[in-house]
Amino acid sequence: MTDPNDFLDPVAEPELEPELEHAPDRFFSMATLLRNLPFMVALALAIFGVAYSNFSGHTINGYWEFLAIAMGPCVYRHRMAQCA
Repeated sequence: MTDPNDFLDPVAEPELEPELEHAPDRFFSMATLLRNLPFMVALALAIFGVAYSNFSGHTINGYWEFLAIAMGPCVYRHRMAQCA
């Protein structure tokens, strides 16, 4: 704690606070990327499906059905891992 009269003395130097160690950023850890890999793949497939539908001019119903069915086990597995 600083003395309230220190700011009145122009030659008094402020006390330096100790530097905190930089904690590693856990957002981009390998475990986080592997845990979210199925969702990133699903997002990439969804973006691909939308882009293909826009460029080709027709819908690909079988693709969306496959994507919906394939995402079911991924979401279920992720939810069960959170509950455990």
